[in-house]
Amino acid sequence: MKADATDILTFMKKANQFVVPIYQRRYAWGREQCNRLWEDIENAGMNSSVIAHFMGSVVYIDQDINLISHSTPQILIDGQQRLTTITLLLAAIADILGEEKSISGFKSKKIRNYYLRNNEEQGDLQYKLILSDIDRSTLISIINQNSTSRDSIRVTSSYEFLKEKIESCKSADLEIIWKGISKLKIVEIGLERGKDNPQLIFECMNSTGRSLSQSDLIRNFVLMNLTQREQENLYKNHWKPMEDEFPQKEYDKNFDSFMRHYLTLKTGTIPKIGRIYDTFKKCFIEHKDNAEKLIDDIKNYSRYYSAIALGKESDPVLKILFERIKILNVEVSFPLLLKVYGSYKKGVIEKNDIVKIVRTVESYIFRRAICGIPTSALNKIFPPLINSIMEKKEGYIEKINSHLLKNKFPSDEEFKGDLMREDIYTSLSPARRKYLLDRLENHDRKEDSREYNYSIEHIMPQKLDAQWKKDLGDDYERIHDKYLHSIGNLTLSGYNSQYSNRSFTEKRDMNNGFKKSPLHLNEGLGDIDLWNEDAIRDRAEKLSNLALTVWSSIGISDRFSKKYRSDNPTKKSYSVESFKYLKSNELRILFDGIDKEIINLDSSVKREFTKRYIAYKADGNFVDIQPMKNSLDLYINMPFDDIQDPNGICEDVSDKGHLGNGDIKVKLKTTDDIDCILDLVRQSLEYQFDDN
Repeated sequence: MKADATDILTFMKKANQFVVPIYQRRYAWGREQCNRLWEDIENAGMNSSVIAHFMGSVVYIDQDINLISHSTPQILIDGQQRLTTITLLLAAIADILGEEKSISGFKSKKIRNYYLRNNEEQGDLQYKLILSDIDRSTLISIINQNSTSRDSIRVTSSYEFLKEKIESCKSADLEIIWKGISKLKIVEIGLERGKDNPQLIFECMNSTGRSLSQSDLIRNFVLMNLTQREQENLYKNHWKPMEDEFPQKEYDKNFDSFMRHYLTLKTGTIPKIGRIYDTFKKCFIEHKDNAEKLIDDIKNYSRYYSAIALGKESDPVLKILFERIKILNVEVSFPLLLKVYGSYKKGVIEKNDIVKIVRTVESYIFRRAICGIPTSALNKIFPPLINSIMEKKEGYIEKINSHLLKNKFPSDEEFKGDLMREDIYTSLSPARRKYLLDRLENHDRKEDSREYNYSIEHIMPQKLDAQWKKDLGDDYERIHDKYLHSIGNLTLSGYNSQYSNRSFTEKRDMNNGFKKSPLHLNEGLGDIDLWNEDAIRDRAEKLSNLALTVWSSIGISDRFSKKYRSDNPTKKSYSVESFKYLKSNELRILFDGIDKEIINLDSSVKREFTKRYIAYKADGNFVDIQPMKNSLDLYINMPFDDIQDPNGICEDVSDKGHLGNGDIKVKLKTTDDIDCILDLVRQSLEYQFDDN
């Protein structure tokens, strides 16, 4: 390897040709980066105190180590974005100058001959810079002043931006720009093929802050060390078809997301966003003897991903199912869906099987959301399931169902109860609350109402006028506070602005009112005389019962059910009813509150009733609750010196007799203390995870 500092114009003039290999990312600079370079050039040209402006490095591979003096093309490893942009800038200047004008002694022809072309060569060899893919034809078209073949949006946009900048310059200003270009400095680094490791150097340079996506790094790693023929074969037959699955816009984001899900599918663990490349390298090295097979596998799964996540599924039933999963915005389920979709495409399972599975995943995710179970817990639920699924039809669905049942698939009772709670509107994101009503509306309906512009309407409005207060009665404040955002008071409408705060009878009887509404959600509203607490509760009951059908629970065959039960024996000797102090209404409310919060800390948390206390376990007991006459005594199982107790409520009972497993005691007496005590319990759970 040899390195040398030089100015950019000298570097480009001496160079015979630079070729951007197919594994390098395409030109990615936008107006923001081009404008920043323009400002740097302008500043360098105007200030005599600026002797040089350093642009960065240009790294290339050459079979000879005499730097750019060698006559064969150099393979560009790093610096493509800068070199391409300077080429576009020089092409724009040459175009603006035309045949007559000059700048610092340079006419258009001289600029082209020095920095853009090799006049004595033919074909691609006549150009000093050859880009990859559609960038290549676009740059050649610009250099040749030909308006056709400009398919690369980025290259064309940057050229037009720079040309606009130059056109706005006066002659004196253009001299300043040329002077600034002349001050641009780079460090050229020439690597000797067969001796230097371009991949290692590329990674080291990227770690210093140059923004390359994980997809760039992966593509370079796969293709860089192959021969040109191997590169072209692998790129044309496998990599390029995979890239074509992802839209040009936001390609890096989509590819990185896909690769993360693919690696989760293959490894059973979710790689961190910034470690996708490192995880891929490990996977690739393990399959290095059959790299082409691995890349072909990635290509196939990229098609599956585009069907699931990018809306490219051709089957209308599956397309709608995948759209629903996307609305729920739980991408941690994608690796499982990739696995299932792959099994479907391979003929292991049939269409009705994948439909059942996706509907089950949808129900599982949404039921947990309604029941307030943290989404983060799903990270430990879906990945282990993937590797346990065998590629055979028998037991395929049952395996998935039993796994989800083991990991908190809310029962009908839990789901319905939480769906009817007061704050369903505020507890869901806008997308999910719209999804809730859309699904209820369109269940078993041939024409999907989502095709129309419906929005969410509060039947009892958010602001009550005198008429509404009269209709609700003396207890209107309580009714309004309790039921405003409940499911019984929510519907869909295309006429929200017309409804506004009108009385119920007006909303019911007006043109386009509830009585004439074509929506299923509004069926029966036209027959109600008074919208009050009873009416809201009746409708909530009706919609919640419908929800049990829309987001149905799951069952498993007797054989798998027996296995499921044997894996998870339930101790029936004790229950919440076994504790006499929990028969007190106040203490029972307190217990139910802290119990639900502890269970929802993580999917691994299990509760066990014993004779004297209630144990909460992950790998082992991390907290135990002993109901007392006027409080709940919690025993937290971690070292007293390690717990963070800002309120000073923990007591070290290591030298005192007690029932629980932990040596930290804390008393819970009111619901106001649940949050701070839950933080202490969370620390114990995390301590147990870290310790294991």
